[in-house]
Amino acid sequence: MLPFLVSALLFVKEYWNRWNQSWDDLPNVIFQKLSHTLLTILVFLSGIVLLLSASVPGVLSRLKIAQEFLSSPIMHVSHQLTVAAGFILLGLCRGIKYKVKRAYQLSLIVLSSSALFSIFKGFDYEEAIFLVIVAVLLIVSKKQFYRESYVLTWGIALVDLAAVTIITAMYVLIGYVNLPTSKIHIPATLQEYIITDYRDLFYSAVMGILIAIVIFYIGNFIRAPKKMEKLLSSEQEERIIQHLMTYKGTEYSHLIFLHDKFVHWNKEGTVLFSYQIYADKIVVLGDPVGNEADFLSAIQEFLELADKHGYTPVFYEINNKIFPSLHEHGYSFFKLGEEAFVDFEKFTLTGKGMKGRRAVKNKFERENFIVDIVSPPYSQELMNELKEVSTKWLQGRAEKGFFLGFFDEHYLNTSNIAVLRGKEGAIGFASLMPMYDNGERLSVDLMRFIPGAPSGTMDFIFLSLFEWTKTEGYRVFNMGM
Repeated sequence: MLPFLVSALLFVKEYWNRWNQSWDDLPNVIFQKLSHTLLTILVFLSGIVLLLSASVPGVLSRLKIAQEFLSSPIMHVSHQLTVAAGFILLGLCRGIKYKVKRAYQLSLIVLSSSALFSIFKGFDYEEAIFLVIVAVLLIVSKKQFYRESYVLTWGIALVDLAAVTIITAMYVLIGYVNLPTSKIHIPATLQEYIITDYRDLFYSAVMGILIAIVIFYIGNFIRAPKKMEKLLSSEQEERIIQHLMTYKGTEYSHLIFLHDKFVHWNKEGTVLFSYQIYADKIVVLGDPVGNEADFLSAIQEFLELADKHGYTPVFYEINNKIFPSLHEHGYSFFKLGEEAFVDFEKFTLTGKGMKGRRAVKNKFERENFIVDIVSPPYSQELMNELKEVSTKWLQGRAEKGFFLGFFDEHYLNTSNIAVLRGKEGAIGFASLMPMYDNGERLSVDLMRFIPGAPSGTMDFIFLSLFEWTKTEGYRVFNMGM
């Protein structure tokens, strides 16, 4: 009793310390989030300022001074580069928001260069000072930028496209206002502050956009953003089998052999994750498999890797084994359902409650139906027979995947199959799914039968499976959720 109390007190003390530390860190977290949001806004405003300055280059007195020191071509090129820099900063703004290192480095270069362009195109020192201040704030915030990349979803792309469209429309509007045939005329008091040659305005805008695109392309060509390494399960099959034979598997471990998912190993190679990517989410199927003592560090490592590349991990259909580890990292949980188990130490077909099941079993046996449990490797003739059953069962529907099996000959050849046969051949089947736990549990995956099959077909298959599973020495049959 005493060791238990000591362990409980230590746990409470550790939890209390973490609770206090989280509250102590809260002001810093809030300050960092606000400062980063402000920094993102400033980079966005820098792009807007540069684009607006291209159509509002400065007062005439400054332009006259600039012409005395700089040639007209230099001023013209600086003007186009200012437009390009504005579009580049707008493009980098999303990377700044997601704290991407590469966006940080490019933004510094563009801001510094833009400050020089502002001077060259018309001694716009106010604009140059603003850009230098933003660059300095970026330098001070260097530690916040740790990501290698971020995921561009359709929603993000549409928002960014809308922003660029609106800003480009500003140029179109100003150009239209300056058309000779335009009915809208700019007041004389404002004409000295804007470009009144609409051809020059459109030319500069087009050249600026083209320069921005070329710079982005060259940047990606020279140093493409580092993408998260994704290991295909099909290329890791032998290692996965050895790992599952070494450590205890889960209800979903066998689904790795569908090869529609990626796998991730921790640095020590003792913990295996199975996942698929949807937009900017990494959906992990089931609990990790491996040395339970390494689960905490492996989860931490996986979360850091996903965050480094802009993904948000989601853990799907897990049990309470990894709840504490995920809870420490801020995860919340909701219940999807409950699994049904058949305990063979208690299971029996005798008794009043199983009367209906016995009737089904007796009916199918009288009509000479039989369930064969066959083992791989399977002949092509059997595969063709099961494929016909599966096709009729689907009735044109698309196959599912990820947490459900689909008809795949390679996948079916990894486990036993229960085939229900009648006078006309196979009318149904169910593929078995091992749990990789030294023969304690077994489950079922694909369950298919032809339309018009006798009522109770799947009941008879399950009852036959229970009898076979029990004689094979399994303790539990997992019926799934």
